[in-house]
Amino acid sequence: MKKFFFLMLGLVVAANAFAVIPADPTNVYWYDCGDESGHSYLTFTLPTVDVDGNPLDIEMMGYRIYTDDDQIFTFNSAQYDNVWGSTTDLYYYNWEPGTDIQSGGVYFYRTNADGYERFFNTRIGIQVFYLNNNFTIGGVSNIVYYELPDEPEVLKGDVDGDTNVTVADVTTLIDYLLSGQGEINEANADVDGNGVAISDVTAIIDYLLSGNWPD
Repeated sequence: MKKFFFLMLGLVVAANAFAVIPADPTNVYWYDCGDESGHSYLTFTLPTVDVDGNPLDIEMMGYRIYTDDDQIFTFNSAQYDNVWGSTTDLYYYNWEPGTDIQSGGVYFYRTNADGYERFFNTRIGIQVFYLNNNFTIGGVSNIVYYELPDEPEVLKGDVDGDTNVTVADVTTLIDYLLSGQGEINEANADVDGNGVAISDVTAIIDYLLSGNWPD
């Protein structure tokens, strides 16, 4: 009995010693929702072959998401319908159409109600793993990072984007509201947080007259 046990243990150890290394994920891209309502979205293509081009069993594959400081991101069931409890590991079958975890992407929420604080500030990474026969994680791909562009700062009232708040911003916003045409910086123009409207014109005029933004 002991011989059989140690023989099986040796087979498991041997199998794990030759871990299958999956190819790297590709087409990694990050859409940042900015201050829009909704979610930011990481898209990617997961490999179905190993580093040598050999086909892999996708039922034995999964992936992890990495944050700015190389920490593994934890998904929780309070926010994601596709997971149980809290987990760092998502699998090929760990998705459903119309949910936050899909076949080629994952949605992420901003960290505050106004939508201005994003989860990932410098980069977001994805790494593919392959399970051993005992369903522990074996071989892993490289972490493929998407470098996030700098997030522009919101300068309240700077409708025309020239880094100054002047009468020109008032006239630009009025023209935009009357015609529906022209280019404005919507994040800067929405000074009261209720969408770009005539109330923002009034708020900018009040600021120019008093030097203070209304509460």
